[in-house]
Amino acid sequence: METNTEKLTSDADIIKNNVKLIDGIFDAEEAGKVLLTLTNSKINYHTLEMLSSKEIYGIENVYSKKRIDELRTANIEIAKTLRLARELGKKLRIDAVISIQYE
Repeated sequence: METNTEKLTSDADIIKNNVKLIDGIFDAEEAGKVLLTLTNSKINYHTLEMLSSKEIYGIENVYSKKRIDELRTANIEIAKTLRLARELGKKLRIDAVISIQYE
């Protein structure tokens, strides 16, 4: 895994850390597995957060509900891209970097 943080002397030394999560060229089937597994995992996470919030606190987790809607929309867009790639016989270049920062 590639990061831009080489040496840490204290927590204050980390201002930003970028982690390359996905880096490659994929056919439509492979790309679908990678991308939809990632987004579905996030949907499952937020679904559990919503259930937990409702069970423990008796309130709806508005943020998780919003994220689930966004991720479902992303899945639809991903499916459209995959379908077009298949139709055109093209591979897909996917780069995904996660940026981690203290706030």
